[in-house]
Amino acid sequence: MRPVTKEEAEHARQRLLDWANSGKIPSGGALGEWLYKSPNEQYGERLEPDSLIESRTLGAIQKNWKTPSEFPLCPSNLGKNALEDYRQRINEGEVFARNDFGEWRVVMAALSKGSDTLFVICHQLGAVKEWSLARVSIDNQFFVHESLGTFFTLEGAKKQFTLERGLEWEGGDTIDDYS
Repeated sequence: MRPVTKEEAEHARQRLLDWANSGKIPSGGALGEWLYKSPNEQYGERLEPDSLIESRTLGAIQKNWKTPSEFPLCPSNLGKNALEDYRQRINEGEVFARNDFGEWRVVMAALSKGSDTLFVICHQLGAVKEWSLARVSIDNQFFVHESLGTFFTLEGAKKQFTLERGLEWEGGDTIDDYS
């Protein structure tokens, strides 16, 4: 514990009350700095929506993707049909993205109806949410790799993959609809 401001004390009090009323079993074993921060401040380290960061791949940037990553299949040049060329390079099982936390391997990929957006479902073995969805577009002469979320199940990722492409999802609800 440390000396706190009046605002921090109020945030800590409210968070402890919320936690006590939630009925959740504690995990982590210690109270930390998270206790003093408002919910907005707690996640201040996360990127703001629509924020961009440089990737480890020349000619590519990342949107809503916190950790700088490498995209080994990303073309080095923007040609006339750059996203179609990118799609041609993608095969199931190949590494789509890699960073300090691991590798994401391609499960499936598809272009939007107008071929102006590429969607890729990836798998990261051993992650809490093993499935992810990325959207790739072109802006200002860069390939923009955007994280559209992670999922507990492949079915949840496929549902979002379908909906993002403007298609109708014919499956039912998934566990990811409730997480």
